[in-house]
This record gives sequence, C-alpha cells and structure tokens, in this order.
Amino acid sequence: MTSRALTEYRYEKLTWPEINDAVDLGKVCIVPCGAVEQHGPHLPLDVDIVCPTGIARGTGQQVPTRCSCCPPSVTATPAT
Repeated sequence: MTSRALTEYRYEKLTWPEINDAVDLGKVCIVPCGAVEQHGPHLPLDVDIVCPTGIARGTGQQVPTRCSCCPPSVTATPAT
C-alpha cells in the first residue's frame, strides 16, 4: 500500500480513499473533546480543548501508523 494513510496522522488531511485505507490498516481514531468556557481571569476560554488536542496530535505524531487524530469536538458553555 502506497497510501498516505500509513504515515499521515491528521484525519482531516486524508482523502476519502485514504480514509478507507486507514480503516483497512486498522488505525484507531482519536477524537479530542473539550469545552469552551470560563475559567476565571487566569486562563483562556479554550484551555479545555487546547490540552486534549495537543495530547492527541502528539500521540499521532509518535505512532502515525497506528492512529489518526480527528479535529477536536468542541462544546460551548454560555457565560453565567
């Protein structure tokens, strides 16, 4: 198989035929999840998504043949 699915860890950078190749390779999808919400004056609103996204992408970079990192799934929480 000469598909980029073997070496590309960023799910959104693959074409749909390459996604099919990733499935055939048995790659695991990592979906970083988090919320955009208040944390007080010391942290940005997106800290709950920045951290899991960094961990997921770091994992993908370390083992691109075993996993694909999907774009983050974000939930927004209204300010109170």
